[in-house]
Formats: sequence, structure tokens, C-alpha cells
Amino acid sequence: ASQRSTPVCANIDSDLNLELLYISPAGLLSCYELTTSGDHAINSAAFGWNGFLGDRGELSNGPTGDRDSDLFPDSYELGNFKTIAFGPDNDFDHDRFTNYEEFVAATNPTDPNDQLSFLSMNTGEGDEGPEIQFLLQAKAGRSYKLMSTQDLQSDWSVVQSVDIIEDRAYPFNVAIQSDIPQCFYSIRVSLTADSD
Repeated sequence: ASQRSTPVCANIDSDLNLELLYISPAGLLSCYELTTSGDHAINSAAFGWNGFLGDRGELSNGPTGDRDSDLFPDSYELGNFKTIAFGPDNDFDHDRFTNYEEFVAATNPTDPNDQLSFLSMNTGEGDEGPEIQFLLQAKAGRSYKLMSTQDLQSDWSVVQSVDIIEDRAYPFNVAIQSDIPQCFYSIRVSLTADSD
């Protein structure tokens, strides 16, 4: 006999990716992990549906619930703000980082002093001459890119990137180029695609 079911999409193993569960035509339960995080992904934690013919507005009891349909997980809103009234584009702690940016960076969206930033910047002598070391408090399951530009009106380029598997202080070491009169640096963070 054939099986008719609507797939269930949820983060069932508490990693950073969603899983798709469905009944095959042979009647077998199948689970497929979706690569839903990384540089080009949408907010994967909010894009699940938990039952037959369900949609985002019906997920109040689902692990990826979104009762207010703001594409931001209710569990995150309730855990941090005690309400679902604050969505991803709001800045609850007024630190110039949106709630979604803090969600991705694993910073506290209710503490204006907890921001994605360098812990320290020092100059010294490296293996290939003078260098700058940027020390960052990195979080597990995140990908960090050190970006640079010589002119704030120009495009940023990637200097170094790293995927972090455990919380740690991570140093970015950059050689100082004497022929460049000025350089600006920035850090960008995203969820890694294969985090557990």
C-alpha cells in the first residue's frame, strides 16, 4: 500500500541544520539532513514545519516554532526576551547589532556589552616580519572571516577564514605590508554548514 504524508522539517538533533523526515512510497521512514547554514543560507532555525499540512503560523508546539511568522525561532525570542514581540531585525539591547546578527554570532542580545569584536590587537614580530595579531573570542559552530580594505569606499576582501569547533580565543595574524599606507579590518561571522 502507498503512504501519503507531508514531510516534517525540524532541527531534531539540536545541531545547526534542519532534518527532513518523510515516509517513502515503500512505507519506510527516511531522514535527510539539509545543509541550511553557512554564508548563503537563510535563517535555518526558523524554517521548519512540524506536521501534516502545517505552516509557519501553526508551529507553536514545534521545535522550530514561529507563531508570529517573523522567520525567527520563538524559542530564541522567549529564551532571551520572554516574549515573541522582538523579531530578527530589532535591536533589543541597542548595541547596533540586530537580534539576528547576535543569534548568528552567539552573543547575548540583551547585553549591550556583549558584541562580536576583537579582544585585543597587538603588533609584533612574526615568522615573516612585522605583523598584527587580532585576538577574537570565537564560538563553536561559527565561521569567522577577517576582512580588509585599504579604502572604506572600496570592496572588502577576505584575509583569513576559520571554522571553529569549540569555544576558544582565536588569533588572526596578519603581516604588515610597508608599501600600504593604511588598512581597515573587519570580522564577519556565519553559521558553519557542518556543525554538530
